[in-house]
Amino acid sequence: MRKFMIILCFSVLSMTVNAQRNLFSSKWNGTEIERVLAERWRPYPVYTDRTAWENIPREARNRMVNDATNLLGKPYDFLPFNEYLSFVRDGNRNRYEKIYFNRRSQLLQVLMAECSEGSERFRDDILNGIWALCEETSWCIPAHIGQKDGVPVPEDPVVDLFAAETAALLAWTDYIYGSELDRVSPIIRQRLRQEIQNRVLKPFLERNDFWWMGFDSSAVNNWNPWIVSNILQSALLIENKRSVQIQLVAKSLRCLDNFTNGYPDDGGCDEGPSYWGRAGGSLFDCLETLYSATRGQINYYSDPLVKNIGQYIYKAFIHEPWYINFADAPAQIDPDAYVIYSYGKRIGDGLLTAFGARLDSAKTFTVSRRLQSIGRSLPHLFGLKEIREARQSWPYNRDAWLPDLQVAIARARSGSSQGLFFAAKGGHNGESHNHNDVGTFILYYNGQPVIVDAGVGAYTAKTFSAERYTIWSMQSQYHNLPTINGILQAAGTEFAARDVSYSSDEGSVRFSMDISRCYPATAAVDSWQRIYEFKRNKELSITDSYRLKEIKGITSWNFITCLKPQITSSGYVTLSSNGKYSTDRKIILRFPNEEFSVRFEEIVMAPADGYQWESNIYRIVFIPNLVNFSNRCRFTIMAE
Repeated sequence: MRKFMIILCFSVLSMTVNAQRNLFSSKWNGTEIERVLAERWRPYPVYTDRTAWENIPREARNRMVNDATNLLGKPYDFLPFNEYLSFVRDGNRNRYEKIYFNRRSQLLQVLMAECSEGSERFRDDILNGIWALCEETSWCIPAHIGQKDGVPVPEDPVVDLFAAETAALLAWTDYIYGSELDRVSPIIRQRLRQEIQNRVLKPFLERNDFWWMGFDSSAVNNWNPWIVSNILQSALLIENKRSVQIQLVAKSLRCLDNFTNGYPDDGGCDEGPSYWGRAGGSLFDCLETLYSATRGQINYYSDPLVKNIGQYIYKAFIHEPWYINFADAPAQIDPDAYVIYSYGKRIGDGLLTAFGARLDSAKTFTVSRRLQSIGRSLPHLFGLKEIREARQSWPYNRDAWLPDLQVAIARARSGSSQGLFFAAKGGHNGESHNHNDVGTFILYYNGQPVIVDAGVGAYTAKTFSAERYTIWSMQSQYHNLPTINGILQAAGTEFAARDVSYSSDEGSVRFSMDISRCYPATAAVDSWQRIYEFKRNKELSITDSYRLKEIKGITSWNFITCLKPQITSSGYVTLSSNGKYSTDRKIILRFPNEEFSVRFEEIVMAPADGYQWESNIYRIVFIPNLVNFSNRCRFTIMAE
């Protein structure tokens, strides 16, 4: 029972581990931590500090109370055992998770409403929420439990993302509202703390075999800092034994070393910008907790890697709400504005702070979102006035080059979403949340999508299994890539771009690579040089020069678009509005008409499938009339 089966089996292949930086443990051992760690961490006002809570902007307080009013007296939904088993039985994780996350959201909402109002009318709902969570057999969701039959074992708890989130929610509830819990009975807090200890803190301290810790030399992903951020907060809030608290912090730092040791120097998130919030963003949560709990003595905000990790999110920005969406990332995301703003403040990056403030200005503060963390709600809540008064702007960088991740990003001009925007990737097919997509690209015009990455659908058991690449959107033929001799790209770090080159100047960007080794030997390809030439005020060209060892199947070129394609004249495909997505100018894809035939495939976007596109998308397939052993072909996309 001690072996933790890795559901996210592909994640541990993410990146080649860099030189052992050991940013944290190389400096901070138990003795040093004890020297700087506060005896008691009190980062935010507790419930009885009514003045502090009443100084929160009235609009936010009223919103929290109004959102929670309809939850008064509402029982916490029952979590059926058969829905826990659904993940094993039919691969569905959503039915159980919907109830699971609603329970946590309900507790957070009534707690924040009571703190805002101070009326005691939400007290019983808080008590019921604490008790409901403490009574759950497992805090680990079914997709993460790892046992073959899918049945959790209470005596052998699995520490996953949401067990740690639950621990932090209860720990913050204890910290903020503990005095009122004691007025009912001290047994409530004793039970709450014991559950946190038994389900999360003790297993974390006693075990090294959870894959996300990284102690088995595997590369780790967002799980590592996300879980550690909640363990640090829980340990500092409810662990009364100083020696154990020091051990928990020290082990947290060793875990974070395993995360940052595997992170590229350029700060790029290979999981995509939607996961940055729980990769780089959760690293920031950890750094903030350490900074706060040591009165600034543990401070990594001048470290180049920490700075680069923070800046990645604005490099991936296209135009609200669009972001580069390589890997398991939707094209539209809603990043945590206050994390971005605070990260920018700490590293002294005005572009990042202005970006966070601009994102926040379009939102109404709420704690009712499905995956809202109380550890993020509190700093945002008490920083509302500051962020609302801060300078705001969108980060329209002209260029970004991430040499380790091998991602090139460029737009027509700095400071504007107008004109063409282009991004392409090299890298390898063993990245975390990988799609087999080395060499693919996306193209936007005036901030609107043209050539796109379909993204990822709703997560199921298949998504994180040996069947992952049977899902269409994980396959290279449904990215903007060639299919060679009927063969698609394969998964693994060995399937990587070679001879990668990048250059940029005022007028253009050139990005090239050989993608032949991204395909298995059965593709019989000797070389496949892909060159992107982005002329800022004019066009994007894609030039493929290839040599085949054999001709034994269909070789084709695939382009994915959210616009409706049609052939309007010889050698020209026009991309126009499909009813939902459109641009204010006609987009033309020019191809060598004498060499290719072309067909269009409409891809149905059913809501139940979980893809983000609000209408159907299309695949354009170019098939050569005559396949040569070697050739050079060029496609050009422009706005007319």
